[in-house]
Parts: sequence; structure tokens; C-alpha cells
Amino acid sequence: ISNDANAAAKIADQRANAEKKARDLIVERAEAERKIAELREKAVNKDKFTAQERIKCLEEAGRVSDELAAKEVEVAKLRLEAKQTENALTKSNKEDLNEAAQLEANVIQLE
Repeated sequence: ISNDANAAAKIADQRANAEKKARDLIVERAEAERKIAELREKAVNKDKFTAQERIKCLEEAGRVSDELAAKEVEVAKLRLEAKQTENALTKSNKEDLNEAAQLEANVIQLE
């Protein structure tokens, strides 16, 4: 019983960690998308910015986008890891296996 309780606690902790990061990412994604849009707007404004400044804006937009993508991959991997742990410790049914496969596909798509 102790092992089962420890396993259940581990799964709960993994899920809670993944969900907390996912919630944090909602706000981060909105802020990042706003910043990317602002930078792209500057990049097309030939009247106010030099070519070099516009290039820097595009590079910064790319960096922000890459950081956001990395965080999304991290959350997807945490969710997958939690589901895989759960499936390994319990009798997995078809729905559990399908969910794990979908989570794995999500990680692949984000990478």
C-alpha cells in the first residue's frame, strides 16, 4: 500500500507541476505574442527605423518566439511524463494508451 501511495503522490505531483506551468504559460504566451507583434510592426516600418534596427526587431521577435516554443515543449513533455508514469503504475486501458499517444504526438509537433 505504501508503494501505491508513493506512486499516486508522484503522479499527482507531476500533474500539478505540469498544470502550474501550463497556467503560467497562458499569460507568458499572451505577453510574448504581443511583443512579437510589436516587433514585427516595427520591422515593417521603413520610415521610423533603419534597416539595421528592423533586422534587430525581427531577430528579437524570433528569439521571443523560440523561448515561447521551448516552454510549450517543456509543458507538453511534463504532461506526457505524468501520463506515462501513471500508465506504467496502473492497468492502462485503451483510453489511457490513446491519451499517452496523443500527448506524445503533441510533443513531436511542438519540437
